[in-house]
Amino acid sequence: MTTTATELRIICAGGFKTAMLDIAPRFEETSGRKLAITFGTPKRNTELIGQGKGFDVVVVTAATLSEATKPHIAQPTRFDVAMSPVGMGVRDDLTTPPVDGVQSFKAAVRSLTTIGLSDPTSGTTLANDIIAAARTIGMDAEIEARKRYFVGPGSVVSLEVAKGNADAVVTLCTEIIGTPGVRYIGPLPRVMNLGTTFAAAIAVAAAKDTGAAAFLAYLKTDEASTVMRAKGLKVA
Repeated sequence: MTTTATELRIICAGGFKTAMLDIAPRFEETSGRKLAITFGTPKRNTELIGQGKGFDVVVVTAATLSEATKPHIAQPTRFDVAMSPVGMGVRDDLTTPPVDGVQSFKAAVRSLTTIGLSDPTSGTTLANDIIAAARTIGMDAEIEARKRYFVGPGSVVSLEVAKGNADAVVTLCTEIIGTPGVRYIGPLPRVMNLGTTFAAAIAVAAAKDTGAAAFLAYLKTDEASTVMRAKGLKVA
């Protein structure tokens, strides 16, 4: 990532990407500060933050801000931004009805031949979490039988579904909504207790950067909240 002295360097979760791509130009216009954004999986972002340099702000999964990254984050600045439910999307040509509970989710799964998931080697454990949660409603074996792994985050899996390489995708709703050729049919049943919280914070090295503080403040504005909700996020 190449930056200039005036750019604010942000490490961002892939699941927050669609919101960030709308938020960034709005912040740049109102603040006059340009953003240089690096998107990554939880594993990659943990590695980047762990280096302790090269970034000013993070907007990452809450789990990424662990003991491994704690020394490089100004802890008083940390706050939860929003949560993305895990949902299902299907190819536009399929007539799968909306998912609005356990029974409709089971029916949707059983109507499909293949379900795309992010390969765990991509640096995200969401596929494992989905299968484990499906066990609570007796659907783990049926999802295992239909799963098709794709290397990359959920947004990549959604694109593979749009290309016809799988019937459906199960991932963060933010990585489904807005993908051409894919129809979002709803969040997974609440009893499965799936979802990812995104948190923001300032790097220790940028603790005195007023631009970093301004960006975090912008994330709390009504304007930013409207953008996030439009992408399927539940604002904290």
